Amino acid sequence: MRTLRSVRSALLLLLLLTAVAPLALQALQAQGGAITLSLDEAIGLAKRNNPSYLQLVNSRTRADANLRAAYGSFMPTASTNLGTGFRQGKQEIVSGVAFGSTSDILSSSWGLNVSYNFSARTLTNLRAARAAIEAADADIANANQQLRSVVVQEYVAVLQRQAQAALQDTLVVFNQLQLDLAKAKAGVGTAT
Repeated sequence: MRTLRSVRSALLLLLLLTAVAPLALQALQAQGGAITLSLDEAIGLAKRNNPSYLQLVNSRTRADANLRAAYGSFMPTASTNLGTGFRQGKQEIVSGVAFGSTSDILSSSWGLNVSYNFSARTLTNLRAARAAIEAADADIANANQQLRSVVVQEYVAVLQRQAQAALQDTLVVFNQLQLDLAKAKAGVGTAT
């Protein structure tokens, strides 16, 4: 369900991008002339600037981090503790009776604890993390193909519009030449 929602949002964003891109291209051409952009450059530009595609790439990064965390749960845990103490030997005399020791006491303690947890949940988390990576890779591949398809369609449409514009320019020049020829013939006919 989540994948379907992300694919829908990706398609919607791609359609929005394709609607806005020609207008932006026209504005850029009006400012500074013709812009040449190869198909691979256009696809790369779309990948770098498409938020839905970038979100899918980020989800792959998160899935990879979750996989590393799942592998990390197989690692044992260890803890240490260290303690020292000192008691100065001093006798206290209460009602003529001496209490306590006359010697100083120096004590120390240390400990090392190692534990290892292994359960079915650990294995399940690992499988789920691997599946999440595969799903993220599939989502990225799908979005890549959709993005490529939309960019190629728009690229071909732009090339067609450029070819049509060049044809129209050629027809305008041809008609202007025909008009000039007709004027010249008319001028020759009236001169005789």
